[in-house]
Amino acid sequence: VLPVVLGGGALVLAASLVTLIGWYSIEKSIRQWQKLARQVASGDFAVDLSKSQTGGAISAFNDDLRTMVGTIEKRSHQQKELFSLNLETAAIDNLEESLNVILKAALTHGVSSVRLVLMDQIDDGQQAQVSKRFGMGKHHRHFAGLDDEILSRVQSEGLVVYRNFQLGKAVNLAKGTPYPASMIALPVKLQGQTGGALWVTYQGLRSPDENEVLFFESLAQKASQVISRSHLVSKIAQTKSYLEFLMDMVPASVLILRDDGSIAYQNKRANILLGELENLTMEDVAKRLEIPDFADLLHHDQEKGDKKEIKLTNGKIYQLMSHPVKVNGQEDGKAVILTDITQQVEREARKSEYVTTVSHELRSPLTLIQGYAKILRLTGNLNEQQDDYIGNIIENVEEMKSLVQNLLDIGRLETGDPLEISTFAADDLIQKVADSMMVQARQKNIQLMVNKPEQPHMIAADLTFVTQALKNLVDNGIKFTKMGGAVSYTHLRAHETVL
Repeated sequence: VLPVVLGGGALVLAASLVTLIGWYSIEKSIRQWQKLARQVASGDFAVDLSKSQTGGAISAFNDDLRTMVGTIEKRSHQQKELFSLNLETAAIDNLEESLNVILKAALTHGVSSVRLVLMDQIDDGQQAQVSKRFGMGKHHRHFAGLDDEILSRVQSEGLVVYRNFQLGKAVNLAKGTPYPASMIALPVKLQGQTGGALWVTYQGLRSPDENEVLFFESLAQKASQVISRSHLVSKIAQTKSYLEFLMDMVPASVLILRDDGSIAYQNKRANILLGELENLTMEDVAKRLEIPDFADLLHHDQEKGDKKEIKLTNGKIYQLMSHPVKVNGQEDGKAVILTDITQQVEREARKSEYVTTVSHELRSPLTLIQGYAKILRLTGNLNEQQDDYIGNIIENVEEMKSLVQNLLDIGRLETGDPLEISTFAADDLIQKVADSMMVQARQKNIQLMVNKPEQPHMIAADLTFVTQALKNLVDNGIKFTKMGGAVSYTHLRAHETVL
């Protein structure tokens, strides 16, 4: 029995030792994995996974880890390369130079040639044609004849990958063309459509893996971004050119001021008026115009929303307007417009002077005619027909005097003469106007009635203009009322207004 017991104990001890050794090996592997995770997280991919003495699953797991770390290292390097590529292309304004940077980046990944073929921008109803071709690498010129065929395949299939010398079976290679081992072709998207293709070839026995395909997809996307940005910049420049052309056609001097008072833009007429304004400020404009309070005028004009006339030392008269410039809803400066109105002002002055002179010259003979007509009526011995003639003369002279007065009143308004405000009773004025129009009303047998309120309504206004306005109203009432009718006038008080 004792030997059996001793033998069983030895077996248990041996099993325990094996178990302990196994656990120790597992614990050692776990510590290695923890170290590996920290190392990879810090960006150090130089890992050293010692081979497991136990073999089996742990050894296989270590092999998988080595592969995974290698993949992570490769992708990390690609991301850094793409980030550096973004910075480099962002600093380049020229489209061809930016695309060449992308092609050079492709060559650093072991390809023998890289080509980029682009089509015209796609418009509705028009067939897009290949417009630009780019290439780099040892054999890129040999493969130029395949551009259209590769582009057609990319348009129909999207991503195209040929490995193990499959390309020679898929396309017709010209005699003397190097036989590529592999090829990757990717679409270059523009405005959501395939606007071109980026494709690379490998020589020898090189075959691209999944990571390389992903990298070239990123390059194709970068090419799309660079091309789209170039198109956008071109459109902006074209629009700017159109706007500048239109602004130069505007018959006024236009300035765009930034918030700090510096000049962002001036059109051709502004250059003629003020001279070269580059790197100048609003203070410099004020000095050249010899208007010290120019900034205050701009602020007043913008707040009130009206127009201001300014007279320069050379005698020229300009109309000043300013409007806030808003970007994304925020005020970002102001637009200043100076319009030469010298000729307009002079023309208006001559017209007003002419109207005033003619009006005054007409009043004297009209008054004389009216006076003689009234004297004839007072002499008597006129039959009914003669009296009617005299009445017509007097009536038409009154109308002509009214027209002359209208011309004088218009002249006053146009020249900006101040109104002569006085206080008077509205009902008395209406009655006076009605009495003056009574002769005209009797000719059509029209009864004029004025409805007076219990309490008189006092108003403050220019008596001349209000009287003329009322006469026009009464005259219209008589004109458009049938024979034998009646015209009634009523005025009411509503708050501080008399209607």
